[in-house]
Amino acid sequence: EQFPILPLESLGQKDLDAIERLSELLLVGEERPWSDVDEWIGNLYGLSRWDVATMRDTLSVALPWEGPQDNAQRRPEREEIDRFTRDCESLLSKLAKRAGRQVSVAVVRASEAEPWCFLRAVSWPSGGRAPEVPALLDRELAVFIHEAELQGATQIIHVPGDGGTLTVGILTQYRYWTPSRARLLSLDLVRRHEATLLGGEST
Repeated sequence: EQFPILPLESLGQKDLDAIERLSELLLVGEERPWSDVDEWIGNLYGLSRWDVATMRDTLSVALPWEGPQDNAQRRPEREEIDRFTRDCESLLSKLAKRAGRQVSVAVVRASEAEPWCFLRAVSWPSGGRAPEVPALLDRELAVFIHEAELQGATQIIHVPGDGGTLTVGILTQYRYWTPSRARLLSLDLVRRHEATLLGGEST
C-alpha cells in the first residue's frame, strides 16, 4: 500500500518511449527483456545497482513457487561459492585498504558430504606478509556445527582470539550464497569484527 506508483503523466518522454519499447518486446519478442525492465525500474525509482541486485537475488530465492524454492534450497555450485568468496574479498579489501591493511578470503572446507562450507578471512598490515594460518581441525568444526545446529543457525563465525583471522561457516543452500548475501556478510563482518579485520574496535 505504501509503494509509490508514479502516474504516467509525471514521466518524461524518454521513460514513455522505454515503456513502449519494453512492452512491445514483452509481447512479441523471442526473449523476455527482464534485465532491461529491472534496469529501467531501478533508474526510475533512483535505486542503486546494489538495490537492484538485492531485489533480483531475493526474488530468485524467496517467491513461494516451485522454481524459486528449488533454487533457494539447492547446493551452490563450486563456481558460485568461488564467486561469493571473491566478492567478499573484494569488498573487504577495499575497506581494509583505508585502514592500512590487506585481506584475503579463501574456501577452507567445502565437502559435498557436509551441509556446511567454510571460508577464512585473514587480515594483515599493508606491505607485510600474510600470516600462516593453521588448518581447521575436524574436532573444531564438529563443535561449531553442533552448536549451530542446536541454535538452528545458518551461519557461524569463529574468531580464534589471536587476531587477524576469522572463519565463517555457511549452510550450503543457495539462498545464503547469492551475490547480495556476499555483500551483506562482508559489511556484517566489518561491523562485528572490526578489530580482527581492520585493526579497530569490534562492536
